[in-house]
Amino acid sequence: MLECFESELPADVGWTRPLGGFFTWLTLPDRLDALDVATRAADAGVAVVPGNPFFPDDRGRRHVRVCFSRASLDEIEQGVRLLGAVLRAA
Repeated sequence: MLECFESELPADVGWTRPLGGFFTWLTLPDRLDALDVATRAADAGVAVVPGNPFFPDDRGRRHVRVCFSRASLDEIEQGVRLLGAVLRAA
């Protein structure tokens, strides 16, 4: 997934590099809102979780949680490709 992020996501989007677990986090540029990105991603067929519920303050609006635990490599590649298109269009 991380290799897909490098090739498919806009340069101003950051991400965590988990050592385990089920999720990674994207950090969006200030111009994007996590709720809007999650809605647009869902419309494109990709499920991500906006960070708002995970933060006690406004920082969550810039974060999106992405799951990698139950997806095949093909699904990850396609999902990240679609998510990259959503982020570029937003």
